[in-house]
Amino acid sequence: MTKQEFFEEISTNLFFDIEEFVDVDNIESYDQLYEELDSAGAFWQEVIYYTNAMDFLKKNDASLNECLEIADEYGYQVRDLNSEILATVLKTKLCKQDFFVLEGEINEFLNNYKN
Repeated sequence: MTKQEFFEEISTNLFFDIEEFVDVDNIESYDQLYEELDSAGAFWQEVIYYTNAMDFLKKNDASLNECLEIADEYGYQVRDLNSEILATVLKTKLCKQDFFVLEGEINEFLNNYKN
């Protein structure tokens, strides 16, 4: 399996396509991949439109406890918050969590990969 094939397959478990943000041929480790994706803004998953945001929040954090905590970590003030911002910061965190789950699989592939 090539790096392109592997990362294309891995991307099906994420909210984004890895190859849209990094040149996978140059990736040598999970940490390098994470840093490049983070620098490129791949994990920032904007939720637009009130209805989409409310649907996402109802499904993933109906109490709003988690997204309010995340928004606070990002430095948002209460007066700056709305459903789209809350859904966006939550979806971003979930995106990172989904990526963290893949660490072992990515490292195993890269350790065994032969050009």
